[in-house]
Amino acid sequence: IRTPMNAILGMSELVLRETIPNQAREHVYGIKSASKNLLSIINDILDFSKIESGKLEIVESEYRPSTLINDAVNICIARMGTSEVEFIVECDPDIPCVLYGDSLRIRQIIINLMTNAIKFTKSGAVTLKFSGRRTQEGINLVISVKDTGIGIRPENISKLFDKFEQVDTKKNREVEGTGLGLSISKKLVMQMGGFINVKSRYGKGSRFYFTIPQKVIDDTPMAFLEKKVEGKMAFCVKNELYRYTILDMMDKLNIPVVYCNSKESFMDVQEDKTIKKLFLDYEIFMKDQDFFEDLSDKIDVVILKNRSTNIEIRGKIKSLYKPLYVVPFTTVINGRGSIDVYKHTEESGASFFAPNTKILLVDDNQVNLKVAEGLMKPYQMEITTVDSGIKAIEMVQDVRYDIIFMDHMMPEMDGVETTKFIRSLKQEHIRNLKIIALTANAMGGSKEMFIAKGFDDFLAKPIELRSLDRILKKWIPKDKILESSMTVDETEEEAILKKLKERQAITQKNGLAEMEEIRQLLNELDIDSALELMGGNMKNYLEILEYFAQVGVDKKNLIETHFKNQYWLGYSIEVHSLKSTSLNVGAKKLSALAKELEIASKKEEADVEFILNNNQKLVTMYQDIMDSITAYFQQRREAEAGDEDKLSVISENELVEKLSEVLVAVRDMYQIDAIDIVNELLSFYYQNPIIEAKIGNVYDDLEDFEFEKAEKEIISIINMV
Repeated sequence: IRTPMNAILGMSELVLRETIPNQAREHVYGIKSASKNLLSIINDILDFSKIESGKLEIVESEYRPSTLINDAVNICIARMGTSEVEFIVECDPDIPCVLYGDSLRIRQIIINLMTNAIKFTKSGAVTLKFSGRRTQEGINLVISVKDTGIGIRPENISKLFDKFEQVDTKKNREVEGTGLGLSISKKLVMQMGGFINVKSRYGKGSRFYFTIPQKVIDDTPMAFLEKKVEGKMAFCVKNELYRYTILDMMDKLNIPVVYCNSKESFMDVQEDKTIKKLFLDYEIFMKDQDFFEDLSDKIDVVILKNRSTNIEIRGKIKSLYKPLYVVPFTTVINGRGSIDVYKHTEESGASFFAPNTKILLVDDNQVNLKVAEGLMKPYQMEITTVDSGIKAIEMVQDVRYDIIFMDHMMPEMDGVETTKFIRSLKQEHIRNLKIIALTANAMGGSKEMFIAKGFDDFLAKPIELRSLDRILKKWIPKDKILESSMTVDETEEEAILKKLKERQAITQKNGLAEMEEIRQLLNELDIDSALELMGGNMKNYLEILEYFAQVGVDKKNLIETHFKNQYWLGYSIEVHSLKSTSLNVGAKKLSALAKELEIASKKEEADVEFILNNNQKLVTMYQDIMDSITAYFQQRREAEAGDEDKLSVISENELVEKLSEVLVAVRDMYQIDAIDIVNELLSFYYQNPIIEAKIGNVYDDLEDFEFEKAEKEIISIINMV
């Protein structure tokens, strides 16, 4: 069940990246939201069935509570979406920095409690709190989730932790879920030797809290200041709900603090020359932008903003995402992290670029490959896809990849077997190869199991952008990462990336014109719906379209053979396959008819009459579509072959892309690869003779192994185009 759900979530994410009408965007958001809810229900049922059968394991290992907290906070923020409810995090900085326990299950309990709090809270705040009580054996980790929601009637509290129960159902009919979350949470807490409880006032809100004993590995506080903070810090925050949290955090860190809730109240205390840093609510900043920008010349000004907030900031002002809590705060004050925590480039969907990075995607499911490739493309990496472990082994022996993303479950040779074989290879370039497991079974102990099997890490399906971003940042060599934030003084690499983005926009425009041409020539296909499945990638669509026609002859013959022999099992398998592949190219009518024939042939006693009446219709429709596709590609090839003059002139877009390929080869010192591409470039005619001469210089530099000179010349050509 989870495999198609992963595809739906992934494809929804790709569509949302495209430029689509607002109404369509709302529909896709709805699809994505419903898919997440359904996937959550599926996971709950799977977990509960494991608990009931005694097969759910608690897998303990060393972990950092700061990482657990950050992960939980990020997931909860995603759950809250655009809700106006405030999310507050309170955290004891003295919790030991390394504990021993099942962090995955603790996080799951937090998510369950937070999800409920978010569902039933329409205004006010949801507060997530972490603290600890020392014991002789270690520490009792105490985690609570408090909300200002609808609360629970006293007579219903005893039912809360029962399976498949949702109290006050008449009032909460619009709230989705299995009624398993709290039951699963209670059983997990008990398996870890802890307890869970709730306090609630009907109409006022609830507080769920649980305590779990953990062993202490490193007693160093997880959040502390490495040196004394000079002067006072001022917090100018509009929402009074933050007052206690901020004052408590500053008290525990022993930092003198001034708290106010408006520009006017800040001005009253501004004369205090000991104020060195101001943390400012973005709403207050927006009302008096000029004032605070001028102030940033005198003291440090940091804006506290929501992740969805898009503010144009000038001057020396920095920003920090809410919720503000002790872990990111101390990291920033200690100078170990960027003040722009979780910064993300909305335009590209990537927080950095890595154009010199080679990625191999391995998955036997073409849809999964398209989704993963689409999600990774904004990082501008060089991506190769293969559909089997055997092909992956062939590829890694010839190409120096940085990372392989390996599907776990594959026929013939699964991900574990493939990884074991690759690790046994003796080539020098394979020694440092990173292999990441792709799996839909991200259960307790998954990471440990995959690492024990030779993987470096794992990424759960459906792939989430934050998780992907984290994995890529962790494993891509640092010297290959280019930050996406452009400064006024652009580096040469950044100038190239900017140029590439401009060229990509031109490519997209040309793709729209090409799509209109295909739509007219192949009017029996729904091109738009097929392109949605491809994440808007015209090149991928054309490849799949041509492949559909090429393999279609054999497929059609198989259908006719099974029909003739009345072998309905084989017949149902083939029309089932045709049902899905037809949708990939936009042949909706063919897909619908294939579906009807699949149902007819799968019955205990096949509906032979229906099949006899409709099989020829299917075969004829299939053949007509293949003929149209074949004719279209034949027409394209004839047009290209008959216009040799156009082939002698390279477009600016293609030139930049080819030069970028040369640049990658030059930086990796692959002389032969670079010379091959430059030779190809020298075969074109250039209106600007300087460009032609410079390409000739690159060729000479490569012949002499002058890679540094060649690199500078390539960059200068790109900047000329």
